[in-house]
Amino acid sequence: MNFRQYEILKNAFESKNLKISQLIQLYEVTSRTLYYDIESINNELSHIGNILIIDKKLYFRGDENECERLLTEKKYLSDKKSRDELILFLILTEKFTNIASIAKELEVSKNTVFNSINDLKILLKRNSLKLHYKKDCYLIIGDEIKVRNLYLNYLFKYDNYLDKTDISTLEFNKKSKLSLSDNSLSYLSNFKSFILNRNKKGMYVKEFKYLNDYINFDFYSLVCEFFSFEKNEENKYLTLYIASLANSNMLISKKEDLIISNYIDKLIEAFENIVNCKIRNIEHFKLNLKKHLNSSYYRIKYSFPYKNPILKDIKFKYSYLFYLMKLVIKNIEFREFKHMSEDEIGFLSMYFGSNIYAKEDYKNKVIIVCPNGTIVSKSLEYQLYEYVPNIEVIGTYSIYDLKQLNIKYDYIISTIKLKEYKNVIKVMPVLTNKDISKLAKIFVNIPVSFEDRLIKEILDIVSENTKIINRYNLEKKLMKLLLTKKIRKEVKPMLKEVLKRENMQKIDFVKDRKEAIKIAAKPLLKNGDIEEVYINNMIESVEKFGPYIVLDDYFALPHASNVEGVKKLSMSLLYTNNEVELMGKLVKIFVVLATPDKNIHLRALSSLSEIVGDEDNMKVFLSGDLDEIDNLIQKLG
Repeated sequence: MNFRQYEILKNAFESKNLKISQLIQLYEVTSRTLYYDIESINNELSHIGNILIIDKKLYFRGDENECERLLTEKKYLSDKKSRDELILFLILTEKFTNIASIAKELEVSKNTVFNSINDLKILLKRNSLKLHYKKDCYLIIGDEIKVRNLYLNYLFKYDNYLDKTDISTLEFNKKSKLSLSDNSLSYLSNFKSFILNRNKKGMYVKEFKYLNDYINFDFYSLVCEFFSFEKNEENKYLTLYIASLANSNMLISKKEDLIISNYIDKLIEAFENIVNCKIRNIEHFKLNLKKHLNSSYYRIKYSFPYKNPILKDIKFKYSYLFYLMKLVIKNIEFREFKHMSEDEIGFLSMYFGSNIYAKEDYKNKVIIVCPNGTIVSKSLEYQLYEYVPNIEVIGTYSIYDLKQLNIKYDYIISTIKLKEYKNVIKVMPVLTNKDISKLAKIFVNIPVSFEDRLIKEILDIVSENTKIINRYNLEKKLMKLLLTKKIRKEVKPMLKEVLKRENMQKIDFVKDRKEAIKIAAKPLLKNGDIEEVYINNMIESVEKFGPYIVLDDYFALPHASNVEGVKKLSMSLLYTNNEVELMGKLVKIFVVLATPDKNIHLRALSSLSEIVGDEDNMKVFLSGDLDEIDNLIQKLG
């Protein structure tokens, strides 16, 4: 099984309703190649189960425990990129012993490892770095900041190589009262050791323009006390790195506090206006968001790499949230956060998502324990509210916090094992089918996955009472019914289901933005999807909040947070041959959005923003050809 096949198996095992088309797009392969991969996977997995294809969707059938063990324990490094990255990490951490032993560990030939090293030399050279061999050891030399950032990139990726946090780091955290997350403590401990090893070989930080910022952090003296580097520049550098780590109690300067607070206000305002929803418990929400953005601000400023461990899953399973957040951030002109990475955007998308999801009446009080910090915990909270009714998340905590916790709860939901605690439910950071089944059985007593014996028992009962004409076909349909069963997953319609061809118009001229909004909304008014009052609310919203509805050049999305007069989720489109002025911005395309609640429209809105974010797609919209626009939406929406 190669790396792509491993990924396909993992996605089929963890995802619900995984479409063949999604995988073809994700891995950029033909359908023939994908079917060949599935056949190869099934040949190798024949002893534990197989991947089924039902209605062009993938499902895993078989021993889930054995499949999970296989995915967790087996290393799939058959593809060259993953193998090269691991070899580079082993070199950085001085765990590369010799070519023969590494070849044996990776189950490849010595020549393969030798070729990887030669390729790594070329890759490093492009970044002005050099792979040097001396005294039975490989050493990367060059710009020390680049070497350290390279290490940090792979430290996040290969976190299974993390050692236990050392005593000096724990003592530093305790005395500084920073409340670093569990993973932050581990990263700090490992990075400190890496720097010390580099120092022993004469590798020091020489030029880093922000070194004098150390004076802004009151824990600098404790860095000198607990980590005691030979050169003071290293103490300053590590102080800046610590400022970039996830924590819940760091004091920052008044100037930077004001910058971050202003950004949060703009971020929330843009999110509420564009996504058409209101943030609940606003002060509590701001407080947690600020704790995250404090460290995020310094990661961006100092260019420290910081990886989101679940970014790929967020983009794959919650793409509508991710692309909406990306759109929101794009529409905020804020220099300090201008270069926010997708990793950071992924954190924010799930945090905002956890707030907007509607809550119900709760019975079980749960706490979340996650070593990655508050924002990743919030992404798990979002998923729990999406899939599982009858729970209330009363807090998210680190392992350290848990030991001192004195509140009543029914269950702990954690991404790691906690043997010393009762009522612990261990799940993955992005919930798998097995996780959802486990939670359902505990909280609502509804099994959403199936076992082979259940299918057999059903068919045996049926065959005793009637004649089965096609047992295989009946089995497939029963599998489909059981596999696609949801706990309470709310259906979010696709763009092509909401923005229909009959609701699209093209006209030569409109005199102003008010008239444009009125004309654009006419099809929805005629269909009875909205009432006149909603049109007035949209116009008033633009007058009150400004041109927030202009998502891109010449493209506007009129809507209102006041849902008065909205009967059902619907959209309409107007193309005008003339350019309409909208508070300093010119618009030719108006897409009206009417939504009866705060989250049912998210998928459709996300698809629309993703489509118009592509330059070629935007040319189709600006052509004014309504049939071509409809074809594009049918294809991509």
